[in-house]
Amino acid sequence: MKAEPESRIEKGKDVKFSIDDLEALRDVGSPWDGVRNHQAKNIMKSMQLDDSVLFYHSNTKRPGVAGLAKVARLAYPDFTAFDSSHPYYDEKSKEDKPSWYMVDVVFVSKFDNFVSLKALQALAAMDDVPDALKDIITTEQLSAIKAMDLLSRGRLSVQRVDQTAYDAILALSKTAAVTELAPPPRTRVKTSKQDREETEEAPAKASALSKSKRKAQPAQEAEPARAAKAAKKAEESTKSTPVMLSNLLVAFCAVLVYTIVSRYYIKPHVLSPFRRFRGPASSSLLLGNLKDLINADVAQVHRDWVQRFGKVFRISATLAEERIFLADHKAIAHLLIARPYDYPKTLGKGRFIGKFLSGGGVLLAEGDAHKRQRKIVNPSFAPSQIRALFPIFAAKAALLAKVWKTQLECQESDVIDVSVGLNNATLDIIGAAGFGWDFSSLTGDLDDLGKSFKTIVTGGGSEGAKESSLIVRLVLLRYMPWLLHAPTQAMSKLRQALDNTNRQFAKIYERACANSRSDVEDKDLMSQLIKANADDSNKGLRMSQYEVLGQIGSFALAGHETGATSLTWTLHLLANDQALQGRLRDEVAQLMSEDELDSQALDELPLLDAVTKETMRLLPPLPSTQRVASKDDVIPLAKGNVDRDGKAIEAISVKRGQEILVSISAFNVDPEVWGDDAAEFRPDRWTDGKAGDHSATKGMSLLYGNMLTFLAGPRSCIGYKMALLEYKALLAILLHSFRFDDAGHDMIKRTIAVAKPYVKGEDETRMPLRLCKIV
Repeated sequence: MKAEPESRIEKGKDVKFSIDDLEALRDVGSPWDGVRNHQAKNIMKSMQLDDSVLFYHSNTKRPGVAGLAKVARLAYPDFTAFDSSHPYYDEKSKEDKPSWYMVDVVFVSKFDNFVSLKALQALAAMDDVPDALKDIITTEQLSAIKAMDLLSRGRLSVQRVDQTAYDAILALSKTAAVTELAPPPRTRVKTSKQDREETEEAPAKASALSKSKRKAQPAQEAEPARAAKAAKKAEESTKSTPVMLSNLLVAFCAVLVYTIVSRYYIKPHVLSPFRRFRGPASSSLLLGNLKDLINADVAQVHRDWVQRFGKVFRISATLAEERIFLADHKAIAHLLIARPYDYPKTLGKGRFIGKFLSGGGVLLAEGDAHKRQRKIVNPSFAPSQIRALFPIFAAKAALLAKVWKTQLECQESDVIDVSVGLNNATLDIIGAAGFGWDFSSLTGDLDDLGKSFKTIVTGGGSEGAKESSLIVRLVLLRYMPWLLHAPTQAMSKLRQALDNTNRQFAKIYERACANSRSDVEDKDLMSQLIKANADDSNKGLRMSQYEVLGQIGSFALAGHETGATSLTWTLHLLANDQALQGRLRDEVAQLMSEDELDSQALDELPLLDAVTKETMRLLPPLPSTQRVASKDDVIPLAKGNVDRDGKAIEAISVKRGQEILVSISAFNVDPEVWGDDAAEFRPDRWTDGKAGDHSATKGMSLLYGNMLTFLAGPRSCIGYKMALLEYKALLAILLHSFRFDDAGHDMIKRTIAVAKPYVKGEDETRMPLRLCKIV
């Protein structure tokens, strides 16, 4: 099987994949995607589990066999063919009727001695085994090498190899003599310059002799004429060079002007089907309205836009890309519930996060792959399983309280940046509960995996890096993913972190697999998932090792900063409402007297539940989600949406590829549902029977509290119950241990993915609060 060992960018993606890349994944392996030859595809479909694979480096200066792999999963649809932004996209291949298939392969070994194509060609040209190899291969094996498809049909990317030839290549890889083999030089009929001149002159001489009336010029006269002609030609060439450069410059400028005018004026104002839609004016030629979101409270910007332009309008994205903004209930129900798989996520452009996920985890999977994975992953998030993880939540919350108490004793001030401790606590929780890993973040001994994870979260920068620089990095990686290989310090750190994360995730997977075969009873999500995947009831749906590994990244991404951010802002709100904080502390105190905190009793506390719901409604960790139309469609709208001329908009016709932004934050504070005080933090709305008029969202099957925080439909948050119980455990234990007071700073929000806290005028994220120890 052939792969390219050297970097080559195609449609913004580096298609490089060498034996070293496969080795980095170890037993996890990788799908062999991108095969677009039907004969090669059929060979893959005939492969069996554990079939041996010769890993061949192709499209390089030194092609040849670099090592061994083996088949880890039987052929299944090649999902890269469905992704329009992928280099291997094929519009004729459909999820319900795929044209292309792939297998998963895992690393076995790397050859000590590279068996080059030239060495195989050299052997194929020999009549007998050379003396240096007589103890290595047999005459029969030499004949098998000569008959290899590789030497006669070299362009086929997947080829069958005879067992005898396979054994011969393995034997050759164990001797250094193979590196000295070279094919015989090609024999070509060449003529010397003198021969060519004589051949060319012969007809001329014959022609001259046949024209007896023409007199030959003396050589002395012809020579000056030739020199003058050459000088004149050189002079004309010199004069024409500036003209050519000038013409090229004019042409370049013309193309540039046309592109700018077309993209920034003609397309949005003349050709766009949304040209009559309302929306904010673009703030930047490069970033469009994304510039409005840099160093801003994105949720508030969304709410301001909705007040000005309604629940449906257009915004300008990067390079004047037109994006539809939705806060309309009926439209969102169409996208997320009625046709969720017709509107996949927009991560196809620059899947830098995809590399971190080490594969197609449920967070990024689409279509049938998502349905299959979700069915297997669901049992891991059953209520009984989440309750089994509760002791981890409580233990980490108690450890955080202990860390803060020690910090108060060791410093003169009573002010603590609570965001740091909460981030560390949620990281340790997702490590222990998600995949049985101890990051040791709370104790200050953060391990290599934890450091790599934090590097990835910050896009290669420091934790305190300016939001604007991080946004620029993420935008550039989205549209130009090859910049991940740029020789900059940030990208170098990011590459190292990604590679280290993949290696560590592979170790976690191997350990979980080993434990599943023993009497060890692990309760973490990964261990439960591996058991579910091996269950006979899932035999026809089983995920590959590559996909199972991808779930580790999904757990880590979904469960870390989102939970920490929600808790950080909750403590800020409670610090500014001492009455509410006191009521909540009194409520949780009745459970804290027990020897062991009861998860079900905690979950049923009415005021704690109300504070949780109000926080999730008003301060959703993610302010929006993005989707892209995979086919032409008509999106229905609720009544009341109008265009710039005041004409009603009843539906939106979208073409395939149209990007859509669904605003969670605007949806959650819709006055039509929540009343005039929708934008206020008022937990009592959940206990006084005034939680809003939910008729507008009837039929939306929203997961939690009639809000969009955890999305809706088949792509809704699979772990939301775990997130809520973790939130309640941390909040209850911390309130029982401390009183939180405002530290007198003017706090603002800045959002990339989550709304991070900043002291106004500062560049580093933090949430300083005054803490007073209670117990």
